[in-house]
Amino acid sequence: MLDIAPDALITAPASWRTRALRALFTHRLLHFVVLGAVTWAMVPRQATPHIVELDENQVKAIWAAELRKHPSSPLTEQDKQEALSQFIEDELFLREGLRMDLDKDDRIVRNRVVQKVMFYAEDLAGASAPTTDENLRAYFDKTRERWVRDVEVQLQQVFVSNVDHAKDGGAVAVALRAKLIANPDLDPSTLGTAYSRMRARPGEWARPDDIQSDFGDAVAKTIEQLSVNAWSDPIVSARGWHVLRVTDKRSGRQATFEEVKQTLVVEYQLDRKRAAMADLGKRLSKEYTIKVHLPAGETVKITDNGTGRVAVRGGD
Repeated sequence: MLDIAPDALITAPASWRTRALRALFTHRLLHFVVLGAVTWAMVPRQATPHIVELDENQVKAIWAAELRKHPSSPLTEQDKQEALSQFIEDELFLREGLRMDLDKDDRIVRNRVVQKVMFYAEDLAGASAPTTDENLRAYFDKTRERWVRDVEVQLQQVFVSNVDHAKDGGAVAVALRAKLIANPDLDPSTLGTAYSRMRARPGEWARPDDIQSDFGDAVAKTIEQLSVNAWSDPIVSARGWHVLRVTDKRSGRQATFEEVKQTLVVEYQLDRKRAAMADLGKRLSKEYTIKVHLPAGETVKITDNGTGRVAVRGGD
C-alpha cells in the first residue's frame, strides 16, 4: 500500500478527464444550452397529433413558386422533392414557433403577415391581373390631365471637354462661339469634342428631364431662357464647356398614348393596387372597433382614407 502524504492529494495534477469536466461545467455556453432545453420542455404541447396535409393545388403552387426562382430551366424530380421537403419543414417550424408564441411582438413577422394580406386584397380586386392595351387606353383617357408634355426643344451643341482643354477650355469655347456666329452655315458637329450623353440628338425633341439629366441644372436653366437660333455663351459644367443653340421650341402639349405607354403600365398597376388597399382599409375599419390612446397634448386624427402604400412583391 502506498503511503501518500495529505498535501500530495492537494497538489497532484488533475487528470485530463477531470480538467475537461471542470471546464465544461463552468462554461457559459453549457448553462445557456441547459436553460434553453428546460424552457423548451416547459412549453405546453398539444396532446392531439399534428397533421400537415397538402392537396394537389398546394403542391402545384409550391412547385410554381420554386420554378419562379429559376425560370430558365424546368424542375427536376430532385427539385420537386426538395421544394416539398422544405415547405413541410417550414410548416413544422412555423407551427412550433406559433405554439411557443415566438410570433408575438416580432415586427418582422408582423410586417410579413400584413404584406400577405395586402397581396390577398390585390388578387381579390384583380390588381395583379395582366395589363392589356385595352385597360391602358381606358386608363389613359381617364387620366389625360397627367400626360401633358412640358415645353420641348431641339438643340445643337458645341462641347469643349475639360479633359482635352483643362486650362484653356473657356477661351476655346468663346472662340468657337464667335466662329459659329460669323459663319451661320458652319456645321456645329465638326467643332469641339463629341458629347455622347445627349439622349435627344440634333433634330429630336428634348424634354426638360432629358436636358437636366444630360447637362445638369445650370445648363438646363440656361436653355430654358434661350431664344430660338441664338448661340448661348459658354456654360461650364462638371465635364467642360457647352455652347448651345435652340433650333426649335414647342409649348406644352398632350402626350400621345405611345409616348407614355411604358409609364402608363407602371402607373396603372400602382393605381389598381392603391384602390385595392383603400377598399380593404375602409371595409376593415367598419368591421373593427378602433381605439387610439394618444399622448397628452396630441390631437392626431385617424382616417379611413388609407396611406396609399402598396405591397412590394419579391421572391417567395
